Amino acid sequence: MRRIYLINVHRKKGRSQKYISAVSSVFSGQIKVVEEEELAKIHGPAIITGSERMVGEGDVSEDLLNFIRNTKYPLLGICYGHQAIGKAFGHRVYKCGKHRGPEKILKIKNSPILQGLGDVFEMEESHYECVDREGELEVAAVNLEDENLVETIQHREAPIFGVQFHPEKTQLGTKTVLGNFVSLSF
Repeated sequence: MRRIYLINVHRKKGRSQKYISAVSSVFSGQIKVVEEEELAKIHGPAIITGSERMVGEGDVSEDLLNFIRNTKYPLLGICYGHQAIGKAFGHRVYKCGKHRGPEKILKIKNSPILQGLGDVFEMEESHYECVDREGELEVAAVNLEDENLVETIQHREAPIFGVQFHPEKTQLGTKTVLGNFVSLSF
Protein backbone atom coordinates (compact mmCIF):
# COMPACT_ATOMS: atom_id res chain seq x y z
CA MET A 1 0.00 0.00 0.00
CA ARG A 2 1.27 3.44 -0.93
CA ARG A 3 1.35 5.72 2.11
CA ILE A 4 2.38 9.30 2.87
CA TYR A 5 2.96 10.31 6.47
CA LEU A 6 1.82 13.72 7.62
CA ILE A 7 3.83 14.95 10.62
CA ASN A 8 1.55 17.23 12.63
CA VAL A 9 3.73 19.75 14.48
CA HIS A 10 0.94 22.01 15.71
CA ARG A 11 0.72 22.48 19.48
CA LYS A 12 -2.83 21.17 19.33
CA LYS A 13 -3.52 17.77 17.85
CA GLY A 14 -6.01 17.44 15.03
CA ARG A 15 -4.95 20.55 13.10
CA SER A 16 -3.99 18.65 9.95
CA GLN A 17 -7.29 18.45 8.04
CA LYS A 18 -6.37 21.10 5.42
CA TYR A 19 -3.17 19.17 4.64
CA ILE A 20 -5.05 15.86 4.42
CA SER A 21 -7.58 17.38 2.00
CA ALA A 22 -4.88 18.88 -0.22
CA VAL A 23 -2.74 15.74 -0.34
CA SER A 24 -5.84 13.58 -0.95
CA SER A 25 -6.59 15.60 -4.07
CA VAL A 26 -3.28 14.50 -5.69
CA PHE A 27 -2.66 11.13 -3.99
CA SER A 28 -4.86 8.05 -3.97
CA GLY A 29 -2.97 6.10 -1.30
CA GLN A 30 -3.22 6.21 2.48
CA ILE A 31 -2.37 9.36 4.46
CA LYS A 32 -1.23 8.58 7.99
CA VAL A 33 -1.06 11.47 10.48
CA VAL A 34 1.65 11.13 13.13
CA GLU A 35 2.60 13.40 16.00
CA GLU A 36 6.22 14.29 16.79
CA GLU A 37 6.45 11.66 19.50
CA GLU A 38 5.60 9.01 16.86
CA LEU A 39 8.43 9.71 14.38
CA ALA A 40 9.77 6.15 14.74
CA LYS A 41 6.55 4.90 13.09
CA ILE A 42 7.41 6.61 9.79
CA HIS A 43 8.46 4.20 7.05
CA GLY A 44 7.84 6.18 3.88
CA PRO A 45 7.64 9.68 2.41
CA ALA A 46 6.55 12.39 4.86
CA ILE A 47 5.31 15.97 4.92
CA ILE A 48 5.98 18.21 7.93
CA THR A 49 3.09 20.64 8.41
CA GLY A 50 3.14 24.30 9.28
CA SER A 51 2.74 25.38 12.90
CA GLU A 52 2.31 28.40 15.12
CA ARG A 53 5.55 27.36 16.87
CA MET A 54 8.81 29.25 16.27
CA VAL A 55 11.88 27.28 15.17
CA GLY A 56 14.17 30.30 15.59
CA GLU A 57 13.13 30.64 19.22
CA GLY A 58 14.05 27.01 19.88
CA ASP A 59 10.52 25.62 19.72
CA VAL A 60 11.60 22.57 17.71
CA SER A 61 12.42 19.16 19.14
CA GLU A 62 15.80 17.53 18.75
CA ASP A 63 13.89 14.36 17.80
CA LEU A 64 12.39 16.13 14.79
CA LEU A 65 15.75 17.60 13.75
CA ASN A 66 17.39 14.16 14.01
CA PHE A 67 14.55 12.60 12.02
CA ILE A 68 15.07 15.19 9.27
CA ARG A 69 18.83 14.61 9.14
CA ASN A 70 18.54 10.81 9.10
CA THR A 71 15.44 10.04 7.04
CA LYS A 72 15.88 7.65 4.14
CA TYR A 73 12.56 8.70 2.57
CA PRO A 74 11.39 11.74 0.58
CA LEU A 75 10.54 14.66 2.86
CA LEU A 76 8.69 17.94 2.29
CA GLY A 77 8.52 20.67 4.92
CA ILE A 78 5.85 23.35 4.68
CA CYS A 79 6.39 26.69 6.51
CA TYR A 80 7.42 25.50 10.00
CA GLY A 81 8.54 22.23 8.38
CA HIS A 82 10.68 24.24 5.92
CA GLN A 83 12.25 26.12 8.83
CA ALA A 84 12.92 22.88 10.74
CA ILE A 85 14.59 21.36 7.67
CA GLY A 86 16.74 24.48 7.31
CA LYS A 87 17.78 24.36 10.96
CA ALA A 88 18.53 20.63 10.76
CA PHE A 89 21.02 21.34 7.97
CA GLY A 90 22.78 24.33 9.50
CA HIS A 91 20.70 27.28 8.32
CA ARG A 92 19.86 30.04 10.79
CA VAL A 93 16.14 30.61 11.33
CA TYR A 94 15.33 34.21 12.30
CA LYS A 95 12.44 36.63 12.79
CA CYS A 96 11.71 38.39 9.51
CA GLY A 97 8.43 40.20 10.17
CA LYS A 98 4.86 39.29 9.39
CA HIS A 99 4.23 37.69 6.00
CA ARG A 100 0.57 36.98 5.29
CA GLY A 101 -1.33 36.58 2.07
CA PRO A 102 -0.12 36.12 -1.49
CA GLU A 103 3.54 36.78 -2.26
CA LYS A 104 5.47 36.53 -5.51
CA ILE A 105 8.25 33.99 -5.64
CA LEU A 106 11.23 33.83 -8.01
CA LYS A 107 12.77 30.52 -9.04
CA ILE A 108 16.57 30.83 -9.05
CA LYS A 109 17.35 27.15 -9.61
CA ASN A 110 15.56 24.26 -11.26
CA SER A 111 13.96 22.10 -8.62
CA PRO A 112 11.82 18.99 -9.05
CA ILE A 113 9.47 20.24 -6.32
CA LEU A 114 8.76 23.43 -8.34
CA GLN A 115 8.37 21.75 -11.73
CA GLY A 116 5.40 23.13 -13.64
CA LEU A 117 5.56 26.58 -12.04
CA GLY A 118 6.73 29.65 -13.95
CA ASP A 119 9.93 31.53 -13.19
CA VAL A 120 7.77 33.85 -11.06
CA PHE A 121 4.71 32.46 -9.29
CA GLU A 122 2.43 33.49 -6.46
CA MET A 123 1.66 31.48 -3.30
CA GLU A 124 -0.05 32.11 0.04
CA GLU A 125 2.20 32.82 3.01
CA SER A 126 1.68 32.98 6.75
CA HIS A 127 4.86 33.20 8.81
CA TYR A 128 7.04 35.36 11.07
CA GLU A 129 10.34 33.52 10.67
CA CYS A 130 12.62 32.90 7.70
CA VAL A 131 15.51 30.61 6.78
CA ASP A 132 18.92 32.18 6.10
CA ARG A 133 20.59 31.44 2.75
CA GLU A 134 23.80 30.12 4.34
CA GLY A 135 23.83 26.41 5.19
CA GLU A 136 24.12 22.96 3.66
CA LEU A 137 21.01 23.13 1.48
CA GLU A 138 20.56 24.69 -1.95
CA VAL A 139 18.24 27.64 -2.32
CA ALA A 140 15.84 27.07 -5.24
CA ALA A 141 13.47 30.05 -4.86
CA VAL A 142 13.38 33.41 -3.11
CA ASN A 143 10.84 36.16 -2.53
CA LEU A 144 10.60 38.36 -5.64
CA GLU A 145 10.63 41.57 -3.57
CA ASP A 146 13.49 40.54 -1.25
CA GLU A 147 15.96 37.91 -2.46
CA ASN A 148 17.17 37.39 1.12
CA LEU A 149 13.81 35.75 1.95
CA VAL A 150 14.31 32.08 1.09
CA GLU A 151 11.16 30.41 -0.26
CA THR A 152 12.42 26.94 -1.29
CA ILE A 153 15.35 24.83 -0.15
CA GLN A 154 16.48 21.40 -1.25
CA HIS A 155 19.06 18.84 -0.26
CA ARG A 156 21.86 18.42 -2.77
CA GLU A 157 21.50 14.62 -3.00
CA ALA A 158 18.45 13.39 -1.07
CA PRO A 159 14.79 14.11 -1.95
CA ILE A 160 14.37 16.59 0.92
CA PHE A 161 12.61 19.88 0.21
CA GLY A 162 11.30 22.84 2.18
CA VAL A 163 8.85 25.51 1.05
CA GLN A 164 8.18 28.61 3.13
CA PHE A 165 4.82 29.15 1.46
CA HIS A 166 1.62 27.12 1.91
CA PRO A 167 0.95 25.05 -1.24
CA GLU A 168 -2.06 23.42 0.45
CA LYS A 169 -3.89 26.77 0.42
CA THR A 170 -4.15 27.13 -3.36
CA GLN A 171 -5.16 24.84 -6.20
CA LEU A 172 -1.97 25.76 -8.08
CA GLY A 173 0.23 24.88 -5.11
CA THR A 174 -1.61 21.65 -4.41
CA LYS A 175 -1.52 20.43 -7.99
CA THR A 176 2.11 21.41 -8.60
CA VAL A 177 4.13 21.31 -5.37
CA LEU A 178 2.20 18.57 -3.58
CA GLY A 179 1.68 16.73 -6.87
CA ASN A 180 5.42 16.91 -7.57
CA PHE A 181 6.19 15.56 -4.10
CA VAL A 182 3.86 12.61 -4.67
CA SER A 183 5.49 11.92 -8.06
CA LEU A 184 8.98 12.07 -6.54
CA SER A 185 7.95 9.73 -3.73
CA PHE A 186 6.54 6.84 -5.77
